[in-house]
Amino acid sequence: MTNGEPIHECRQGTRCHSRVRDDEGRWHGGGIERPDTLCRSCEESAFASIRQLYDDWLLLEAAKLQPPPKDRAPKVTHSTPYSIPIRLDIDTLQSAIEDETLTWARIITRGDPVPTQRQKCVQKCVAIVAANLGTLIDQTWRHHWRMTPRADGGDELIHVGLDGVDAVLGLADLHRRTREVLGLNETRIWLPDPCHVCGVKALTSSSDQEKVTCQACRAVWAKEEFARLNGVGVLDTKRAS
Repeated sequence: MTNGEPIHECRQGTRCHSRVRDDEGRWHGGGIERPDTLCRSCEESAFASIRQLYDDWLLLEAAKLQPPPKDRAPKVTHSTPYSIPIRLDIDTLQSAIEDETLTWARIITRGDPVPTQRQKCVQKCVAIVAANLGTLIDQTWRHHWRMTPRADGGDELIHVGLDGVDAVLGLADLHRRTREVLGLNETRIWLPDPCHVCGVKALTSSSDQEKVTCQACRAVWAKEEFARLNGVGVLDTKRAS
């Protein structure tokens, strides 16, 4: 600590929820006391995402046999014996949730048994991880084996070094990927005017049009406050692009 201020930056860097901008316009992760960790905002956001992984798995299971969106549907060049093929993107993501939660649950419990049935196993592993997030994020760096796709096809087993922060960020990203695959991410209404704080054209309106957020500098205003500060009578979403 220097003059009471943190001397380290959140590991998320420019993606940090508490990021700050210096006088030269460069973004930095929020201040933290311990090096190579997460700020409170990033940690809480990641923890909240991890707690939803079992629900995510159930949503993926329900959607696996549903037809994919038209922009993701594979081209059909010949007839197939299956009228509704399993969506491989969903199946792959489900497997990732199963593998990652099982891996970290075993590390946390030092190998306690888990159910063999697929759904019950995911439920148990997510419960273990969610109940021990503080223990998880404090895990020290260690080698882990991972399957990775080969450029010429197939998979190969490699080992990578990960610590607890890597584990938390990786698990949280599975929640983000689930919402992306299922089309559950909130649709943003982009406004054409630049932000009066940072000057970047990155203003979005919430779906209920009650809040305006700058996706560049992360400033947030209520609708009435934004209109007052920008000298407009109402928030005009008809001009949104």
